Amino acid sequence: MELKSLQHAFQAYLMGEASTISQEIRGKGKEFIAQRLSIYEEGYYLRLEEVLAADYPTLKELLGEECFFELCKNYIHNYPSRHPLIRFAGQSLAEFLLNSPMYSNKPYLSELANFEWLLGNTIDAADAVSMNSETFAKIPLTQWDNLKIEFHPSLATSQLCWNIPEYWLAVNDNLEIPPFRKEAKPVCQCYWRQDLESYFEALSPPEAWALEAFRQHKALGEVCEGLVKFLSEDEAIHFCADLLQKWLNRQWIVQANTFQ
Repeated sequence: MELKSLQHAFQAYLMGEASTISQEIRGKGKEFIAQRLSIYEEGYYLRLEEVLAADYPTLKELLGEECFFELCKNYIHNYPSRHPLIRFAGQSLAEFLLNSPMYSNKPYLSELANFEWLLGNTIDAADAVSMNSETFAKIPLTQWDNLKIEFHPSLATSQLCWNIPEYWLAVNDNLEIPPFRKEAKPVCQCYWRQDLESYFEALSPPEAWALEAFRQHKALGEVCEGLVKFLSEDEAIHFCADLLQKWLNRQWIVQANTFQ
């Protein structure tokens, strides 16, 4: 068998697919061949478990070593890694937890996994030069109505229905662990990187709406008009100005363009 075919056969074996790799192993007897292959199979799962444990330390602590390893095996079997970088092996774990009958009865597990993934991903996200207040202030006020914002690649949001940040902070700060509690309403959680540090914060409904509107390429004038559903017209204008200053301070904004 050619090297390329041999590699594909070995990969198929590790991923639980049909494979002829056992026919290419030299040795006496099926038991010997199975033993040799099992060494690599176990090593494959153990390496991926190490990666998943690094990405999801709080989830691992919650489940315990044995249950977490079982989760990893089930996940890897159902979502075999197809990305050339092992860093992304765990990118679908939250989806697996949400849809798997073994775990879907505990939806906070999926939310915790998604929280840890998005928080960790802020460090690996692409870099970009953020605007500062001085550069932003040079944009003529007459153009602000048509202003559109582009955000830093590390900025991400998710909707949380459970008290995941409270639980995560308690675990990581060695505080008393609270029980999982469902929120009265979904909360928009924001994640970003600033000065090589990861941060997260719950956004108010007006800020969450404004952020999403800008991400959908709405202009500042449109955003201010849309905020009237939350605030008075005068309050909406001041609120937008305060948001822009806050986002500049947090290095969220990388570009501000005007379109006529």
